[in-house]
Parts: sequence; C-alpha cells; structure tokens
Amino acid sequence: INETGGRIVSGGVFAIDGGYHPGTVDNFGTIIGGTTYGAGVSATGIALFGGGTITNEAGGTIIGYYHAITTAGGSTDSVANAGTIIGGQGLGDSAVSMRYGGTLTNSLGGTITGATDGVHLGDAGSVGNAGQITGSGGAGVLLGYGGTLSNAAGGVIAGSRRGVEAEHNAGTIANAGTIIATDTTAVAGTTVAGVYLGAGGTVTNAATALISGLWQGVYVSAAAGTVDNAG
Repeated sequence: INETGGRIVSGGVFAIDGGYHPGTVDNFGTIIGGTTYGAGVSATGIALFGGGTITNEAGGTIIGYYHAITTAGGSTDSVANAGTIIGGQGLGDSAVSMRYGGTLTNSLGGTITGATDGVHLGDAGSVGNAGQITGSGGAGVLLGYGGTLSNAAGGVIAGSRRGVEAEHNAGTIANAGTIIATDTTAVAGTTVAGVYLGAGGTVTNAATALISGLWQGVYVSAAAGTVDNAG
C-alpha cells in the first residue's frame, strides 16, 4: 500500500517491480517510473510480470516514462483506476499494457492517458469505463485479441486513429457514452474510426450515446459484424 502523500519514484527503471510472482498494489499516493533523461523500456511505474491486482485509488497517480502499468500474468490480472494514470510520455507507448489480457475498470473520475494507446490488452480480456481513457497517438482502447468493452453513460474513450480497436478475434462493444477517433487530418480512404473491429463482432450503441470518427463511425473487417444503434 502506498498511502496518501506517499511517493515511490525511480529514475530509470521500475518504481515497483513485482518480479515473476503475483502481486497486489494499492495506491493512494504517487508512483513514478522513469524521471531521468534517457530512461529506457524498464521505466515503468508498476510492473507485475507474474500478474496480480493493481488498484489506483481516487487521488492516486501512476506515471511511467514507458508504461505506467504493465501486467503479464494472464486472464486473472486486474487493474482498477479511480485516479490518474499517464504512460508513454518519454518513449511513446500505452499507459496500461496488460500483455496477456485481464480485466481493467476505469471508474467515474478516473483518467488514463497514453502517448499511443490508452489501454492495450495483448490477449482477450474486458474493459469497463465510466471515466476517461485517451490514446494520443493510437487507440483509446486496443483489444489485441478481441474481448469485451463497456463504456457507461458519461464515459469517454478517445483515440487518435481509433476510439476502440479489437483485432484478431471478435470484439463486443457496448456504448452508452462517447467513443471517438480524434484525428481530423487523415486523408480520405484511411481508417479513422470510432470503433474498429478487425475480426468482426458486435457493437451496441445506446440512445444518447455517440460513436464518431473522421471517416468511419464503425468499421468492420475480415468477419461478419452486427451494429445495433439507438444513438
């Protein structure tokens, strides 16, 4: 537990390195990985290579020069955020990288901001958002091998090229908030989509909800897809 007012700071490597055994981190304070010039790919706020559970409480801040958070345990990994998570500001990568999937929950008031993707799940998993997730240079949320995403009313997921992207396996997207691709300069014919399903899947957009992209609201590729829109 990192208590309110507590600071855990690393100059060039992990601020917290859980090794290859499952770990649990509960943060109320500030955790920063990578503060020195030239910090490398180990400059991560929290790294749990054996997986586990990370909770960033309201008022908590986790920052990484590379990733803010990395997990690599598998489908049981869990990240819950009600505070501020910022990643990739030095090396240009995602804020949260869950290499082998898992579950991420971003609560009301929680913000996650990545230089490329906001959240990247490298395997199937699930994301629930009621706060704000931003990918400044890629996707707000990238589901690398499909999975599920739920965006609640008031929730915002924004990415430069894709708000939400699901690849390789089908994605199931339920939106009651806002999902948007923010790039306004891409040339015609490129894929700048609110939701991109690279292997088919399902999109449900509730009344008053918004899915928006410069060239496509929803783009479905490679397999059949279903879109149910009331917004």
